[in-house]
Amino acid sequence: MDGSSADIVGGGGIRAMVARSGIWGLTGGLAALAASFVVTPFIIRLLGPASYGVWALLQSMLSYLILADLGMARASTKFAGDCYSKGDGEGEAAAIWTSAVITVVVTALCALAVIFAARFLVTTALHVPRHLIRPSVLAVRIIAVASVVGSVAGTMNTPQTVRLRWGVLTLSSSGPAVIASVAAPIVLVLTSGGVVVIATVAAAAAVVTAAANLLIAVRLQPGLLRPRFRRNLVSPLLRYGGGLTISGLATIPLVTAERFFLAHNHSTSVVAYYAVAMSIGSVLTVIASTVAQPMFPALVRLHAAGAHKELRHLYRQAQQGIFLIVTPAAILMIFLAEPFLRLWAGPQYAEHSTFPLIVIVVGVSMNTLAMVPYTYMLASGRTSFIAKIHLLELLPYLAAAMVLTAKFGALGAALAWSSRMALDTLIFVTTCKRHGGLPWAPTSTRILVGLLVPASLIASTALLSTFTSSLVVRSACATALLLVYVGVVWTLVLTTPERSGMRSLASQLLTRGRQVDI
Repeated sequence: MDGSSADIVGGGGIRAMVARSGIWGLTGGLAALAASFVVTPFIIRLLGPASYGVWALLQSMLSYLILADLGMARASTKFAGDCYSKGDGEGEAAAIWTSAVITVVVTALCALAVIFAARFLVTTALHVPRHLIRPSVLAVRIIAVASVVGSVAGTMNTPQTVRLRWGVLTLSSSGPAVIASVAAPIVLVLTSGGVVVIATVAAAAAVVTAAANLLIAVRLQPGLLRPRFRRNLVSPLLRYGGGLTISGLATIPLVTAERFFLAHNHSTSVVAYYAVAMSIGSVLTVIASTVAQPMFPALVRLHAAGAHKELRHLYRQAQQGIFLIVTPAAILMIFLAEPFLRLWAGPQYAEHSTFPLIVIVVGVSMNTLAMVPYTYMLASGRTSFIAKIHLLELLPYLAAAMVLTAKFGALGAALAWSSRMALDTLIFVTTCKRHGGLPWAPTSTRILVGLLVPASLIASTALLSTFTSSLVVRSACATALLLVYVGVVWTLVLTTPERSGMRSLASQLLTRGRQVDI
């Protein structure tokens, strides 16, 4: 069943839908992460530091290529979501098809340009070792094709997104990702391959994801079976997506330039040390973003319906939820960092990746607090403001990253990246408070106790770190500390109304959980 208008404005209805979707997203994200964590040590050892560094650079390049959709994935959700909230099925289908056509045309042109320039990119921009040039060129071309398929999937899954059908969306997106992660080392062993094999597996997963999402989209919105392109939608879609594209073009060097500086100033092995630290630290981002992702279509629907009171309530609850999940996870991740790296990636990575990982975890933790404000700005159509902020950050960040990576290597890259994350958080939180009237309140109303509890957890882990470096012992301690933390938060941090609200939400989740997605 689709969400009704009553669900949109009726208090707990949409909150339950968002929560259920967040649980689905978190489950899928954790499954993909678990698969990645299991297989990455094998991939690191099968490829070696130099080839793994090349693969890390290719993944960064894929981020650039995905931006070629001109923000149509978000634009499709925004415009189709507005139509869906008004019961305009024909308008929803037209918004999706128009977005998809723009996506295919632009991403295909960009992919062709990358395919023809692959050798130049590998030899000049990436400084790939001589023996890896030929396979790296082929891998770049495969990644270019995969980017087109992935962009199309990101637009055609709009019916699932606006209906908050995160169950089927998770299965069709995270499922292929998990299978690809598990298959990658197996195929590497069977073929004695390198970066080309990894790129091919990634491309195959993109094709499966796109096909699955298209089939589901057509079932949810049969109007998609009749292609319709509306010229009058092109301009507003491009205006909305243009801000996202400019922001994305600025954001890509803002989040990946340090890797290229490391490759230029040091080696691809140093890139590998940093990439491993970032892949682990980014777990927190994945956890927070999978919880926050359903917020975008929900806020679009609330904004279109004029349900400002419900929007404020959902905004605050989402902040609190992310803070309660991410804070203990970040503290315990730092506690386990060095022994985990030693076992997971090897002593070499434990030596060179531990301190960058700690700095990255701090930066990611701060950035997760900006996810809800950032999502609100997307839902309210303020993409041009986001673009301006990222453009203003670009040159100072590149200068800082260049200096810090040259002087401190992987640690310098982590310092540059995390500092910008903190700045972003400050800007977006302040903007939403001033212009949207939305308070920044990630903690419970018992603010002092809400801050003392994580501070006590930090002190406890710091003390325990001086007594043992064993991963087994630290893991046991982390489990015990987490259980104590949850108990203290429930009894001392959350107020009676907050606990009642969580019980009510859990009851709605259990009731609605009996419904099927399709």
